[in-house]
Amino acid sequence: MKRLITPDDIVAMLGGVASSYDPFIETSQAIVESYIQASLQQRTVALEKHMILYDLDPEECIVFRDGPVASLLSFEIDGTAVELDSSGTNEDTIVKPWILKYLRGIRKDRAVKLSFVAGYTAETLPSQLKAALINTTALVQKNPTMTELSESIGDYSITYGGGASGGSEGYALNARICSLLTEFKRPRL
Repeated sequence: MKRLITPDDIVAMLGGVASSYDPFIETSQAIVESYIQASLQQRTVALEKHMILYDLDPEECIVFRDGPVASLLSFEIDGTAVELDSSGTNEDTIVKPWILKYLRGIRKDRAVKLSFVAGYTAETLPSQLKAALINTTALVQKNPTMTELSESIGDYSITYGGGASGGSEGYALNARICSLLTEFKRPRL
């Protein structure tokens, strides 16, 4: 597994000693990948649909089954290429981690070809994901055998138990980390 964050990234954000975080980076990345239900490792994906049956949501967005999508490389509808700029979009496309919306409309009877980059490198990792990975590493480093997490604010306290918040291998992610990951979580089809 290629690491998307380094101990120095964690120290820059949270302080501490870099070597104390190093053993927990891969575990935290696996926990985050389990929570979003997708790999964060960068890869190129080609998708060809002769008829869009199950990948189109009610708002006429293509829902990617392999993501999260970092950038769109090519896009064709019925054999006609949709021109994309260097960022992989144009004025008629909106690309988010799991959806493509083409403002001119995509119907179920259209043939679509797409190629896109899914996942990230350390250089292309969005700041929200980087913050989630850093905070998860710090959480695991503080509680290496944690199966539940408690928070207290004044007289109010809450316990997140045994992965109930979507953690992996018994780890529970706190609400702040989960909110950072919301946009990148695989949608249910």
